[in-house]
Amino acid sequence: ASYTRKEVATGYLTPSKGKVRVLTPLVGKITERRVAEGAQVRAGDVLFVVSAERESVAAGATLEAAAAELQNRRTSLVGEKEKQLALAKMNEAALISRREKVGLELQQLRDEIATQRERVHRSEEQLERFKSLAAQGFISAAQVTQREDEKLEQVRLLQSSQRAALALEREMATLKQEIPLQHLRADAQIAGLDRALAMAGQEAATFESQRAVAVTSPVDGVATAILAEVGQPAAPGATLATVLPAGADLEAHLLVSSRAIGFLAVGQPVRLRYAAFRFERFGHYKGVVTSISKTTVNPQELPAQIATSEMREPRYRITVKLEQQSIQAYGKDYPLVAGMQLDADIQIEHRKLYQLILDPLYSMARRV
Repeated sequence: ASYTRKEVATGYLTPSKGKVRVLTPLVGKITERRVAEGAQVRAGDVLFVVSAERESVAAGATLEAAAAELQNRRTSLVGEKEKQLALAKMNEAALISRREKVGLELQQLRDEIATQRERVHRSEEQLERFKSLAAQGFISAAQVTQREDEKLEQVRLLQSSQRAALALEREMATLKQEIPLQHLRADAQIAGLDRALAMAGQEAATFESQRAVAVTSPVDGVATAILAEVGQPAAPGATLATVLPAGADLEAHLLVSSRAIGFLAVGQPVRLRYAAFRFERFGHYKGVVTSISKTTVNPQELPAQIATSEMREPRYRITVKLEQQSIQAYGKDYPLVAGMQLDADIQIEHRKLYQLILDPLYSMARRV
């Protein structure tokens, strides 16, 4: 005959890779829930949408009003930019057209100046001939004076054309400088509007992030323990759901008192009883101890579902690998769920009855 010493412990199921909590980032209200219990999720998938919109008696939705004002400002800036671009094109086209016109006028004046120089030259030649004829007495002095007046008139016309050409040359030089300057001025105005648009866009993005935040899954896995529903208020740091990382099996965490820790060892068999499945009907399930904590866990650090008033003293955490991840009941497999409570019998030592009888004698002999 033999005797097996057992230690009864309380515990719970938890993923071997830990649980990842999905937290609320801000104060607000749950406006969307995009995940169902047990759904497979990928890192980055949107699980919830939290709105930070708050109502103001005087101004209605304050963030909504601010966002609308920003949108109006952006629309105004876009319109101003389009107007400035159109105006810059018009100004440039006008300057180019004026430059071409001045070029044509200048070329015509230069042709006229060349012709006028020829007229001045001929009038000078005629004046010289008339002076020679007057000296010989063939014509009167009045005729010479008339030729001098004609020469002076031709010189005046030449000088007038030269002044007009000089004015056009100055205008042409100004136009050649004005066109690139117009480019620079237009570019500076557009750049200023672009900066204002970028700033307005950044402010709009900030407001949007404050108005509604997409809460995403941090890892691949299975969504469970969904606590949030549409319409509920949300506080910063509140848990909305839990994600069990992909590829993580469930394991049992048992809590054992310091009085029972002495004979515990890795590899010892464990019999598990799940609170959700009455062991009288569904039996025990097997496991094996895989690790024993070196330090105790304070009652304040225990999960809420097992932190009972009976656990006033620190406990050691024992990790148990499960033989199976589901329960067979009524012809179906029911998967185990993280957080399930359980009781466990840890088989600490197996001894023959005669060893138990002789142990007191051995103890007395050692004392003697």
